[in-house]
Amino acid sequence: MLDCVSFQLGIEPDVEAIRCVYDLDPALSDSDLAEYAYQRQRALEGGDLLPPHLMRVSHVSTLRLSGGRVAINTAARKTHGERALLASFLGELRQTPTLLCCWGDAAQQLSVLRCRAMFYRLDLTAIERCEDLSRSVFGKMSLVHLARMLGFSHPGSGSFKADAKGAEHEDRMSWLVSEAGAALALVALLRQQCMTGELTAQACESIEDALRVAMQC
Repeated sequence: MLDCVSFQLGIEPDVEAIRCVYDLDPALSDSDLAEYAYQRQRALEGGDLLPPHLMRVSHVSTLRLSGGRVAINTAARKTHGERALLASFLGELRQTPTLLCCWGDAAQQLSVLRCRAMFYRLDLTAIERCEDLSRSVFGKMSLVHLARMLGFSHPGSGSFKADAKGAEHEDRMSWLVSEAGAALALVALLRQQCMTGELTAQACESIEDALRVAMQC
């Protein structure tokens, strides 16, 4: 039976780093700082994706597959603090010698994680065994496209219905996107193992059915 951990990181502008790097007015709000960085990046590169050292981890979503059972969890920086959040996540990975996978191109999450580990002096060795499925046979396919082609719902596809309301809606939607990303990274791994003969089609379908139930999609 396949045991695996897949994960997706929520990424947001590191407003304190932006203030420090560009020596900006302490009176500027977080939203003003982020917008300054976005506008500067658009002028330099033509896009909104900030460099890894100007981003931080807002939350970590993990999906654990063990004994055919699926468990999904999201922990947030607002609750734990970023250093404690990442230390706990990386510590758990070191104690879980199973397959590890992610969709690493999503918001440059592995690059951001390496930067944050450097800033906080964290042991990143557990990540070295991570298989980045975005660099496999799926090429440049986005997670939304992968979800649509494989018949999964995704919060970014427009067909996904969130039950969160009010002030918590934005955070909840962000968590749902990350949880779906972790699930789809696992699906990509399952399909890859089918192609290499490491997993039967029947076993793959059974695990995917359990994922659909867990993700309600």
